[in-house]
Amino acid sequence: MKICPKCNGINSDQAEFCRLCGAQLQYKLTIRCPHCGRLCSLDRKRCPNCGTQLPTTNGKPKLKLLSPQSWLGDKKLFVKLGVALLIIVGILSLVGVLSNSTYIFHASAVRKIQLSYQNQHRQTVLSEYYDVRTRNRDYANYFGGKHSYWHHQRVFKSTAYYYGAGKRGYDNLWRQRRARPLAKYSLSQQIGPQQNVTLIEHPRHLTVKLISSERDRMKFLDQYNDSGTCRYPGKSDIRYYRLRTLTQY
Repeated sequence: MKICPKCNGINSDQAEFCRLCGAQLQYKLTIRCPHCGRLCSLDRKRCPNCGTQLPTTNGKPKLKLLSPQSWLGDKKLFVKLGVALLIIVGILSLVGVLSNSTYIFHASAVRKIQLSYQNQHRQTVLSEYYDVRTRNRDYANYFGGKHSYWHHQRVFKSTAYYYGAGKRGYDNLWRQRRARPLAKYSLSQQIGPQQNVTLIEHPRHLTVKLISSERDRMKFLDQYNDSGTCRYPGKSDIRYYRLRTLTQY
């Protein structure tokens, strides 16, 4: 018989190529060196590669049939494949989370806010108090993948309940169970290529436009405090605004 020097497959004496791996057969029945692993012919007593004495029994070569090597028996290979598979699954999971999951931000919660209007000298002219509530709590999860609400409409809408201005408005805001809102306005946050804008739509087509100084859209939507320029129809002395979140729940 002939043993393949590549896969240790056993072949007949007439075979020229291994029946398992197709490698060319060079030796007949051989013996493996216990030191370097080289296949040696039976007429040798020492390995021609390292000089180690080949094992013998009663002066004859000690033969041991070698079964063909298979990658299925390589434990290290399975460990490497397992680690690679875990890495691939982790990367795909991360990509899936980033592309389809959403981020909940503070602006989605119900907020009590103070909106102070300022003149050109940054002096407060008027302070209004609102209770801002999202129209749909599902919109809290809008900011994510291509199937999210944000991907289709770059406007986040809320309802602003107006409780008045000055000290009376502040007191009414904290006595909601006994004090009813004076008006209900539509508040929308819009992200634009050059500026981030908050619009407060009053009745009779009166809209207060707040142009935020914050350029980052995530910080603009998810911030407790905001400031910038203001356009208040009918009140030319108002130039700036400052928005402060008093609490959220």
